[in-house]
Amino acid sequence: MTRNFPGAFDLIRLSRHEPRRIRPSATVFTVLAISSDPADYINLAEICACRRWRLIAAQSCWQALTRIRSDSIAVALCDRGLPDGTWKDVLDELAQMPAAPLLIVTSRLSDDALWAAVLNMGGYDVLLKPLEPKEVLWSLTSACRHWESQTGLSTGLHPPAQ
Repeated sequence: MTRNFPGAFDLIRLSRHEPRRIRPSATVFTVLAISSDPADYINLAEICACRRWRLIAAQSCWQALTRIRSDSIAVALCDRGLPDGTWKDVLDELAQMPAAPLLIVTSRLSDDALWAAVLNMGGYDVLLKPLEPKEVLWSLTSACRHWESQTGLSTGLHPPAQ
């Protein structure tokens, strides 16, 4: 539940029995979900519904890179395998961009080799699918804060005036 008045707290339910209050951010961060499976975007949208994040989707590497070049994106969640490439292809392109979004890889199979590869190549995190809401919220919040402090930028979106 979100209250629309100054100083309000957002109430997010991390589990059925554990409500948690989080102060709203002054900035709306744009998060890009890169997956060829529309169910991934729907699941992510449900998890992020109570946060002040603008969630956009791409179904391929090409679509993702087009969105990243045209929008100010803080974090990209990329499925391990895409129809026209992999998370490595996305990360290689991001390395060439100023103020590039941080990359979080999602995968049904997560092993030490994937973790090591993602982190050693400059990725931010690995999330196991099916996505666990608590882990997604923690990882995205941490990545958005890191991106903002690292770049000194915001996505330019702000909550509507109250």
